[in-house]
Amino acid sequence: MPLSGASRAVIQAEEAAIGHPLSAAYRSVLSRWNGLDLEVIRLFGCKDGVTERLQRMQTPVLAERHLICFGSDPAGFLYCEKRSGSVFSLDTKGGQLRELAGGFDDFMERIVFGRDADQFSGREWLDELRRAGLV
Repeated sequence: MPLSGASRAVIQAEEAAIGHPLSAAYRSVLSRWNGLDLEVIRLFGCKDGVTERLQRMQTPVLAERHLICFGSDPAGFLYCEKRSGSVFSLDTKGGQLRELAGGFDDFMERIVFGRDADQFSGREWLDELRRAGLV
């Protein structure tokens, strides 16, 4: 886990480079950790973060769909926020876009670390969360 997060100025510069503000929930993650590289998901950071920079992961195809890519997983899926706040997965192999959650907090709390974790990363991940007392 990173020891420090991105400053407000660094986050604002990243948002300017992307061309759209990030959700308050994602800005909170950036201000605490500036990106995360977990076993099941990587959350992109800003300058000097521990993962890819947010601005490097944006593409014209995502912009056309009004999506901001904020993470990826080992299977090759990208995770994106719609400018309205909803979270989607994008299958980079097949191009399928699927809505997962109503917002970033819901995505993290329910999908990645909650009751639907087995659908996100398999039964083994859910069992690990249960052993840790997180679910």
